[in-house]
Amino acid sequence: GKRVTKKEILDKGKYPVVSGGIGFMGYLNEYNREENTITIAQYGTAGFVNWQNQKFWANDVCFSVIPKETLFNRYLYYVLTNMQNYLYSISNRSAIPYSISSNNIMQITIPIPPLEIQQEIVTILDAFTELNTE
Repeated sequence: GKRVTKKEILDKGKYPVVSGGIGFMGYLNEYNREENTITIAQYGTAGFVNWQNQKFWANDVCFSVIPKETLFNRYLYYVLTNMQNYLYSISNRSAIPYSISSNNIMQITIPIPPLEIQQEIVTILDAFTELNTE
């Protein structure tokens, strides 16, 4: 992402600012990432995986994950959220704020079934997620 200062952050704006926390940092009237993007907090709640369903501003303390053609990004999101505790465990807990490096994330082995199977998994998990939020 790209750094924005607290001075630039708005209470109300068009696009949320995603940073190192679980919630939004505030808002801007411009974005630097498209909707349906996976983010991973680099600092703070280092390793926290989230799904951004709207255009947003990625601050410099979060990673945006853009998978290759062999992976549906929603499938990758579910794999990474299933590995949430592992991501927390590989973050650097000796410093404050906690941090995770892109190298640590790039070393993760992701199971890659055929695209049709990935789509079936996403369909099932999306339906389950929708039931849980009702």
